[in-house]
Amino acid sequence: MNCKIKHISFLMYGEREIIKCNSRGLFEFSRGKNHNSKKLSLSKPMTSIEVVKHVAVRNADPVITMHSGEKIRVYLSADPTHPVVQALSILETHEVARQKNKKEPAPVGKVAFGSSSLEGLFEDFPEW
Repeated sequence: MNCKIKHISFLMYGEREIIKCNSRGLFEFSRGKNHNSKKLSLSKPMTSIEVVKHVAVRNADPVITMHSGEKIRVYLSADPTHPVVQALSILETHEVARQKNKKEPAPVGKVAFGSSSLEGLFEDFPEW
């Protein structure tokens, strides 16, 4: 998958940490660095939206870096209560592209209704 987002960076102990996008469009914290913090331990890769909403990242001035080299701050003035609309749009576009390229089976328990299964559903109601 050719992700538009190259990586997401955030401040941690005065240095900018980078979370790179993998080939599936997901992000993983590097496990090689030890910050003596359980906040950064993850059990699975995260989506871009989950990363910027993560407790350790949300309050640490996250910045999205695109493949073109453009950098976009996620929150206005590093305040997590004021997200930048352009950044949110990029995160959502990244997720839509990732879901479109995803090749996993549908989760068990969810039923997809086609138009043929809904035909004649309201025949008992004359005003419909």
